[in-house]
This record gives sequence, structure tokens and C-alpha cells, in this order.
Amino acid sequence: MDRFAELTPVFFKKAVVFPGSLGKFRYRFQHNGKMNDGTIKMWVYEDICFEKAQNVDQAEFPWTKEGAAELRAWLNQKYEERMM
Repeated sequence: MDRFAELTPVFFKKAVVFPGSLGKFRYRFQHNGKMNDGTIKMWVYEDICFEKAQNVDQAEFPWTKEGAAELRAWLNQKYEERMM
């Protein structure tokens, strides 16, 4: 099940920095560069504000269709690790 199917390359144009959540699961992204020629950095963190979180996982992906698919797979994995 892809809980984050809406996270496509075009979605990441919404904001340079974007916090999101799924219940108590918190995540944040920041894109650098432009679509198809940039990167998206992702953070997953505990149920607290990002600035105070101590339990943080992070990864960086290419800002491409393939990179977005890898990013969604990583987020789904982190969701299962933290929420199941």
C-alpha cells in the first residue's frame, strides 16, 4: 500500500520546504534545484515539532519520477518501522 502516492515530482513544486503528517507520523521535505535536475531531502521524525525532534531519519533523492518512487518507498518503510 502506497500511503504517499500523492508525492509525485510535480507535488514537490508546492513549496521549497513542506512539513507533512499521516496521523502521528511526521515528515518534512526540502527541494533543491529544479525538477529533473535537483534533489529532494526528506526527514522523518517523532511526534514533536521538527526543531525539537531528536529521533530523526533523513535521506536524499533525485527530483525525478524514479527518485519520487524511491522516496515514497522509503517513506512507506519508515512509516511501518515507526507506526506498526
